[in-house]
Amino acid sequence: MFYFIAIAFFVDWVSWMVISFGIALFVYSFKWINNEMFDIYFKENEIEIKYVYRKKIQIINYQDLIKYTFIETSKSSNNSFKTKDFHFVFNRVVANNHFIEFYKFLKSKNENLEIEIFPLSSNLEYLRQQEFGLSYRKILKETL
Repeated sequence: MFYFIAIAFFVDWVSWMVISFGIALFVYSFKWINNEMFDIYFKENEIEIKYVYRKKIQIINYQDLIKYTFIETSKSSNNSFKTKDFHFVFNRVVANNHFIEFYKFLKSKNENLEIEIFPLSSNLEYLRQQEFGLSYRKILKETL
């Protein structure tokens, strides 16, 4: 009898531990996701990032940007900005037909900004090459 009570208590204790761990994991992930949500605004002299659930606003000058990367897959598309201190990943900013305008806007703000589009066979890379000319990869002759 004591053996069955001990087993029942242990099983009950384990189930409570699993349930409490699951709830704690859910709360932590919910807080983490909410802290990472932000709105991005492109202003004339700077980029303003307002976090949705935190009362934080981050200002980035266009001259501080090092790289802008656009990745487009069949399921989703991601943009990312990289500065010396930060790396921001966010959803698409502009539609395909307005991408060249956005490209020119970024280049007008920072001429040294490196802009990458992946995959190289995407429609946006084709639009960029139509506007600015073909850019083939440089191949070292020593490797041929």
